[in-house]
Amino acid sequence: MSKTKVLQIIAIIILAVLVLFVIKKKPVAPTSNNSIVVNPDVIVDLPQPNDLVTSPMTVKGRARGNWYFEATMPGKLKDSLGNILVQQPLHAITDWMTTNYVDFNETFVFTLPATQYGTLEIDKDNPSGEPINDASFTVPVKFW
Repeated sequence: MSKTKVLQIIAIIILAVLVLFVIKKKPVAPTSNNSIVVNPDVIVDLPQPNDLVTSPMTVKGRARGNWYFEATMPGKLKDSLGNILVQQPLHAITDWMTTNYVDFNETFVFTLPATQYGTLEIDKDNPSGEPINDASFTVPVKFW
């Protein structure tokens, strides 16, 4: 085999190894039918982003157990001006002392605001008050 062929084969092998290390497949967050993943730690089934919502509104999904404290985590619905329409805990349906997903299913009752848009905000319960332990996400909604 010629010296040029050997160098070409070595170059191809090096290129292939670099491609394997450089191109990484992004981890896929868990999903289920009719669910959206807003955060890898929380899956929301209802409401979906930009759903038309009215009162009463079902808030349903699952979160990692470490988002709960004493089997609850904070949930609130706000209008587009930041006014809180309803604030209530989301309760774990099963044992929350796990790193696995734990279901929640609540009903939010509220008065429709004057604004057309709002957000559902779900926060990681943080009894320590330490900012490093804070986490939250929002799901945009439309009021009907």
